[in-house]
Amino acid sequence: MPRFARRLLVAFTAFLVALALLEVGLRVVGAIQLAAANRKLAGEDDGRPIVAFIGDSNIYGLYVANPETDTLPKQVEALSCSGGARGVRCVNLAIPAATTWNVVDQCSKALELHPVAVVARAGSTILGKCRRAKGSASSRA
Repeated sequence: MPRFARRLLVAFTAFLVALALLEVGLRVVGAIQLAAANRKLAGEDDGRPIVAFIGDSNIYGLYVANPETDTLPKQVEALSCSGGARGVRCVNLAIPAATTWNVVDQCSKALELHPVAVVARAGSTILGKCRRAKGSASSRA
């Protein structure tokens, strides 16, 4: 095997190993965060109706300034309690970097809580990578 081809093979193999390690790391972090959320949920039944939120980092609130108040579930909960209303208890089951099949798993866990509603968001991380077809109505604007 020529020397260049061998180097290329080693570089490609190293890249694949790095991607696999990154994937494993993200899954471990997600599993830890989900387990922590499940432990927290076990002790918080205040009788209010539950709204479960599932999805990726957009629902999770990965880049919000204050995760205790600025995530979508926390904002919905605060709005539901405004004006002295009893409101709803919003449960955030989302995990960063969730794939669509992770969201399906989250849905099963959400339904175990017997919520009045489930808010789901999946697949938004790839929307920016999809190209519009040439000549389509949306690309002629």
